[in-house]
Amino acid sequence: MRLIIRFLQLSIFALLLTVRLGAQTPVADSLRTVLTIERNPEKRVDILCDIAYELYDFDDSLALEFAEKALKQALALNYGKGIKRSYCYVGIGYVSKSDFPMAFRYYRLADSVKVENATELTVYNYSMMGSAYRDLSNFDSAGYYYNLALKEAMTTDDKKSIATAYKNIGLTNVIRYRNVEALEALALAQQYVDEIYDPVLQIGIWLYTGNAYANLLQYDKAKEYYLKGMALVDKISNRYQLIQCHLGLAGLALRQSNYSEALEEAFEAFEILKQYQYPPQQAEVLQRIGEIYEDLGQFEMAAKYFYETLKITEKHNLRLRTATAYSELAWVYKELGNYDLALDYVNRSQTINTAIGNQHGVSYCHNVRGLIYLLQKRHAEAIQELEKSKQIREIIGHLEGISAVIFNLSLVYEDMGQLEKALALQKQAISIEERVTNKLSQGISYNAIAKTLMRLNQFGEAEKYLRLANKAALETNSRLLLKNNFENYAEFYSNRADYKKAFEYQRKAKVLSDSIYTTSSRAKMAEMQAIYQIEQKEQQIQLLNQEKQTRENQLLLQQAQIQTQRLVIASTIFAFILISALAWNIYKSKRTIQRAHLEIKEQHEEIQTQTEELTEANRELTKLNQQLAEKQEEIQAQSEELMEANQTINEINRGLEEEVNRRTNELKQAYKELDTFFYRSSHDFRRPLTTFLGLAEVAKITVKDPAALELFERVRETAMNLDKMLVKLQSISDVGTLELYYKEVAIRELFDSVCDSYREELTHKHFLIDCTVNLTTPFTSYPVLIKVILENLVENSLQFASPVNPKLSLQVYEEGDKVVMELTDNGHGIDAAYHDKIFDMYFRASHYSKGNGLGLYIVKKAVEKLDGQISFTSQIDLGTTFKVVLPRSTKLSMISV
Repeated sequence: MRLIIRFLQLSIFALLLTVRLGAQTPVADSLRTVLTIERNPEKRVDILCDIAYELYDFDDSLALEFAEKALKQALALNYGKGIKRSYCYVGIGYVSKSDFPMAFRYYRLADSVKVENATELTVYNYSMMGSAYRDLSNFDSAGYYYNLALKEAMTTDDKKSIATAYKNIGLTNVIRYRNVEALEALALAQQYVDEIYDPVLQIGIWLYTGNAYANLLQYDKAKEYYLKGMALVDKISNRYQLIQCHLGLAGLALRQSNYSEALEEAFEAFEILKQYQYPPQQAEVLQRIGEIYEDLGQFEMAAKYFYETLKITEKHNLRLRTATAYSELAWVYKELGNYDLALDYVNRSQTINTAIGNQHGVSYCHNVRGLIYLLQKRHAEAIQELEKSKQIREIIGHLEGISAVIFNLSLVYEDMGQLEKALALQKQAISIEERVTNKLSQGISYNAIAKTLMRLNQFGEAEKYLRLANKAALETNSRLLLKNNFENYAEFYSNRADYKKAFEYQRKAKVLSDSIYTTSSRAKMAEMQAIYQIEQKEQQIQLLNQEKQTRENQLLLQQAQIQTQRLVIASTIFAFILISALAWNIYKSKRTIQRAHLEIKEQHEEIQTQTEELTEANRELTKLNQQLAEKQEEIQAQSEELMEANQTINEINRGLEEEVNRRTNELKQAYKELDTFFYRSSHDFRRPLTTFLGLAEVAKITVKDPAALELFERVRETAMNLDKMLVKLQSISDVGTLELYYKEVAIRELFDSVCDSYREELTHKHFLIDCTVNLTTPFTSYPVLIKVILENLVENSLQFASPVNPKLSLQVYEEGDKVVMELTDNGHGIDAAYHDKIFDMYFRASHYSKGNGLGLYIVKKAVEKLDGQISFTSQIDLGTTFKVVLPRSTKLSMISV
């Protein structure tokens, strides 16, 4: 009987534990089921640690509870391996709460526990210590512990631990802008992870590799690695890393000023968080959206998302993220001119950063406060704050931050009129930037130094820095940097009294300014449309999710009621079993007493009575089972209603996505039609203008009347002005029509591709095709423009093909530092009378021509854009050879074809 009661108690306990820990991760659910039946104390400690490990990145507070339970039990058992592991997991919990002193205390306790055959735990603990120091921007200490982890892992050839150590070293170098070293470490990590299957580790390596390439401005490679990571995430359904992939793509788009794409990726991450609510990552996503709006200059929207970030970080005591949000709000209010509020938030941020020992954050606060004081003309206080920031960054080795704060100091001295001091600081900053930052940042600094030198009348040295800024602008393809450089050149030549060159650079800057304004306007319109559509979709989904949540809550309530009923039924069954056991014992006892017939008869009567009572109990039990079946049917019906509601929500979502795609396509088509209109109209308008200009020139020779000559001169001037206007219209059409990539050109593959596009006509005319490429070293250029050249030349050969045995041959070879492409056919040839005209727009030299006269004109323009030359030789009825000579490698600042 005692065994029956004990069994009943254990069953009720298991049922209550199921309700307490339900709805966690699938692995955690399985582990806590094992925990309820495991009796080995040491194995229970291991299971508690496993549950804590699985719950981190899902529910950090609950994970810390399990880690502390494991530690308490391990200490009671003096179980060394469990103590070491529990100390480490408790440390992770305190990192999630930004309580770094407590975290380091537990990490060091874990390190002090010496256990045999626990290399993997030692490596993991070192890695966690390194990551905590990395979060505090203490990179030297982070590197020290990562190298300890690597050294320990090497002793056992644990490939996963070795790959993890190299991955962490790579990430630290990415953060420190040591991108080449980062790629080397990540490549080593990749070698080890190739020998094992660990998708989570693999995704991390790809994400950090993408970050390194993004820092190096190699955006195509960065995007390639982000997309590889996302493809693998889809296979393993890891929402945490899926969000990290979207955030990586958002950051990449933000670097390229593609704000609509950045917002789209960030909101994709935001949508996932509605199903996977992990507070630290929620804060990270909201902060990224705020940063995008901040870059867009929409400071009110940025502040909104930073405040949403604070709601989460303050509620969950995420102090490091809270300090960062305060810093961002300080920057926003600085830009809005609300200096008092900006100072309030920067003070709050510094208080938290000081408390948690984040020297990187403290230095950032001093830097922002110094800039605020500069705007308030409080120069002495600004210098004091910036010097404090510089001192901290020198201690922690943050070179990029040192160059930034030195440059900010130069702004203070420049504002004070101390130009010599400002110039010395600018040169000191650029000497650091040339080692640690990208070409774009360097170009901005070169322009600033040149401007200061011109104010000091040091024009010779100013010209040197203007050339460096110009080179950086061309290498980074930054039109804004190039525009500022042209403006500085205009000021430079104006001060040197070379007004012709000054005017020329002013004109170039104006053209670039118009181009930047047009591109910016288009981007703004697209961004506003995307933001509006995303917000509309978000509101609709939110309403549907609220309705869905209400139904789910009702279902959970009903399930809880059923759970209670099951508990009651289980108790009744156990009571019935207990009563049955008692009845059996009574029956068995009375059977041993058979002294009298009367006693036996009484016993039978008593048993009959008890049987009737049991029958009545069975009836009651049957009734309860019927009630339970009815409740289950009700729940099934409500579940079907919920499924129908979910299906409706999915259909609405698909409709919304189709509407967004349709409007996006309409917008793209409108842009395309507008570009076509500008291009055609500019050419059509220029024909009558050319006639006006020709008549004016003829009039100068033939007309002698002064009054008439004056009229013709005015006509000429008017035509010239109209022509200039059309050139501007044409430039607007040209800019942005092609997105070009500078890389190695595979000429043979391009030629084969072009021939394939004309395969039907080539086959129909029985063309004999030949291609010979003799290049000893790679040819680097713009494949899109090379393909344009080949397409138009091949098309020209097709139009003027010989009716008998037509041939087409491409010969590619080297001439010094040039690459030569010769395309030869045996067609009709070109009459000598037309040799000077074949590259003219709309010119057609033969009745054989079926084109519009633009093919060879486009070829010549494309060759010129590549700084090349084109020539040809031709004989009637024997054929034509076009010779294109191109530089082996060149990068263009602006491309429009």
